[in-house]
Amino acid sequence: KVHASPESEMAVLSLLFLDSSLIDVVREKGLPADIFHDRRNRIIFETIMDIGGIVDGIIVMDRLKDDGRLEMAGGLDHLTAITDSFPDIGALDNHLTVLKVKRTAREAIQAAQEAISRINMTNDPSEALSLLEGRLSGLHDPEEQQSVREIIDAQLDVDDRICRGIPVGLPFPWEKIQKATHGIPFASVTPLAGRDGRGKSWMGVALTEHWVNKLGIGILYMPFEDTSGRFAKRLACSIGEYDGFRLFRNPTDQYMKTHHDCMNRLANLPIFMHDTPCKPEEIEAIIANHVKDHNIKGVVIDSFKDIMLPNGENQTSSEGAAMSALVRAAKKHNVAIVVIQHLRDLEDDAWISKREIRGNKVLTQSARLVLMFQNAGFPSEMLSKYGLGDDDVVLEVSKSSYGSKVSLPLTMELEKARFVEKKELGNGGYYE
Repeated sequence: KVHASPESEMAVLSLLFLDSSLIDVVREKGLPADIFHDRRNRIIFETIMDIGGIVDGIIVMDRLKDDGRLEMAGGLDHLTAITDSFPDIGALDNHLTVLKVKRTAREAIQAAQEAISRINMTNDPSEALSLLEGRLSGLHDPEEQQSVREIIDAQLDVDDRICRGIPVGLPFPWEKIQKATHGIPFASVTPLAGRDGRGKSWMGVALTEHWVNKLGIGILYMPFEDTSGRFAKRLACSIGEYDGFRLFRNPTDQYMKTHHDCMNRLANLPIFMHDTPCKPEEIEAIIANHVKDHNIKGVVIDSFKDIMLPNGENQTSSEGAAMSALVRAAKKHNVAIVVIQHLRDLEDDAWISKREIRGNKVLTQSARLVLMFQNAGFPSEMLSKYGLGDDDVVLEVSKSSYGSKVSLPLTMELEKARFVEKKELGNGGYYE
């Protein structure tokens, strides 16, 4: 049986063509493109969301032509069929509910089929059942969506917490940025983006050390780009504040004792690791299990490009589906997810805009906080104010829903996996 509703799919797209104000309404719901069963409709929906603003059949057709996807979207005949239908605007929520139910049915069936296949291949039901449990726990019944009263109460609770100074996210280790943002928000995915090979992974380690060692907050770290062993070594160096690079330069007995002591301390901290690249739905299952078994509050994924993307029409749609899966997991389990994103093909000496996070716009539009790791192109005012050098970076909050935007100059001490806040230049040097 095919769990789909062609009528509701056509109605939703037609309403978005008829009333562009509904686009923001739908976007705020964070709906993935695969809520549509028909691949043609998925492509059209993605295009509408990417364009934003005022759209109609002509605008969408032109964009599809430019992208070389018009035929994949069913061509002019399919677009005409959508624009020629005139559904009731008031029925939008009902049509979306139908599509959610159909998608949930498809996801549940797929999860069950994958569990059966895994059992048949491995003859070990335990792993399959664990993944199945996580997958099914992440599926939402549309009838269980929050009421207006529940939404109001939840937001008032957040507002009251902020006013009383109670954390509403994972705290930053730097006071200036913490006061401005109130931390990395729970129930959300936060990109940490910057140039490849410039220190972002080390910042992920430094943030994790602050959470698990200083604050005792449970964190799941997924070093897909590296290994759990190398991550553990970096974390130990950050905890002990010793030079991790000396391991390769004839270390002394005392140095090795410190290294062993700090590595052994990790076993008593609420840090959990998983370094095998996997699909988004498997990540959801792993997060679900760690929340249940270890009460984790945060997840760090290093990096987004190493996630095994689901099949899609193209790279953009696959990335969008993967990020949507992470957003669902964050909301479902009320955890803060930090995704490290390595940006390529950038000018070497330019300040990076969050627009450089290419691909599906869901990568940043659904984020309540966006962190940009700046290592070049510093504004002249910032250079004169802080005297930034080769070992300095700026952590820029380019988007913040609970606070304000802020830029924080930091000095990198990569050998210790630490980032030290820079003070302003005063007469004759630094001042506190």
